[in-house]
Amino acid sequence: MLKQQTNQAFPANHSQVLQSARKSGDATFLPPVLLSTAWLHFLKGDPASARAELDEAWGIAERGPMRLHMANIHLYRARLFFREKVYPWESPQADLAAAEILMEMCV
Repeated sequence: MLKQQTNQAFPANHSQVLQSARKSGDATFLPPVLLSTAWLHFLKGDPASARAELDEAWGIAERGPMRLHMANIHLYRARLFFREKVYPWESPQADLAAAEILMEMCV
């Protein structure tokens, strides 16, 4: 029963969080929220929306530059899409390698 209630409440609450992050005017809030939204879309069987959220997060992080967010986006790409027949980006291995490089740059 709790799981069913949580699944019903989560998307509405998450949409509110995304709207608040967009309204804040501070782009640093958006990538983590978009990553969570991507995960939610993927779990709901909507990989196209998940990819769109990841691509939006990438665009924001790349302009920053927000290297840790960029590394996290690479990790989410690999985590969510590695089993897909057609990987939307270069490859999961390339995303993992790029994430490692970005994290090393932040040390």
